[in-house]
Amino acid sequence: LAAGMTDHVGKPFDLKDLVKTLVRLTNWKSAATNTALAASSAARVWPPEIAVDSALQRLGGNVGLMQRTLQAFISDAKDMPLRLNSWLASADLETMQRELHAFKGLAGTLGIGSLGHLSADVERQAGLQATDALKPSVDALCAELRRLLPLLTDVAQRLLPPKEDSAAGATS
Repeated sequence: LAAGMTDHVGKPFDLKDLVKTLVRLTNWKSAATNTALAASSAARVWPPEIAVDSALQRLGGNVGLMQRTLQAFISDAKDMPLRLNSWLASADLETMQRELHAFKGLAGTLGIGSLGHLSADVERQAGLQATDALKPSVDALCAELRRLLPLLTDVAQRLLPPKEDSAAGATS
């Protein structure tokens, strides 16, 4: 407080709240901001396991950013079971805890609540050195990853901009 820290924005943060807080604290004046989500995205029906609309809101309605971030998350998630079991086998719980902290945060930002909760559970157990409880929790997280990866891949594909019709592309 003595240094001027008078507010806090927690994770996963909502981009609108972060901007509003920064504008308020800096007294910055700007032109009106666009808060509307992309109309094509808002009209879609998404899997209930992935809160796409709230994730898009947190990312300021930027569908391209959501798609790229989700694609990077999927790449990381595909290797996560192998890495988790490797950390478990070598008792590298510090690395497991650090990596799961980041994974959990990104899962929360992207609206993948079940992965966020399961990652938080394994992260907590790794921090407590609760190796006896880790194997079942790691297995549960890996099972959820296997279940959700096809859904996540589908959402990432659906977030891509529509391809131009070849005839329309040729004339343009």
